[in-house]
Amino acid sequence: MSKTLAVGEKQRIAHLLKEAIEHHQRCAVARLEAAGKQDEAIYEAWQAGVRLNKIKPEIGHGNWLPWLDLNFCKRATVVPRMAQLYMKIDNDNPNARRVAHLKFDTIRKYRIGFVPEKEKPLLGNNVTFPRITHHLKLVNDFNRWKRRRDTGQIESDREEERRDFQEIFDWMRSELYATGAA
Repeated sequence: MSKTLAVGEKQRIAHLLKEAIEHHQRCAVARLEAAGKQDEAIYEAWQAGVRLNKIKPEIGHGNWLPWLDLNFCKRATVVPRMAQLYMKIDNDNPNARRVAHLKFDTIRKYRIGFVPEKEKPLLGNNVTFPRITHHLKLVNDFNRWKRRRDTGQIESDREEERRDFQEIFDWMRSELYATGAA
């Protein structure tokens, strides 16, 4: 069932519809501009990675991370993790010639950095609970260690084992196996 609209209502709706379409068109343009800027950012990140990957072999094994931190990260005011991401973009796309050739996952992983962090309000009653360690975790770890020891996967030293387990043995004897223990 359709509602019959008065001439004034039709004009008001037509005006609102026209404005909605105009806002949508401006939104679409802004989204395209933002996407273009993201493509520009990923291109620059990729090219930085290309250059860093060319430098890395020249620096020598074991010297790369300190060199990267001192010479690139501090000067470019970027964390080493970001520099490594730049290099990964290049490493994951050895045959790419332009951004359109980059793998989808590469672009997706880079663009996730544009998503703002979720705001986490600090409440006065926030409490951090320590990780609970159940006694079965200790039992399972012991059984894994014992199986490795018994099968020769790890070396056995009875004196060292006696010394290290003595406190546990004494506690278990007094707390768990004492006469009258519940």
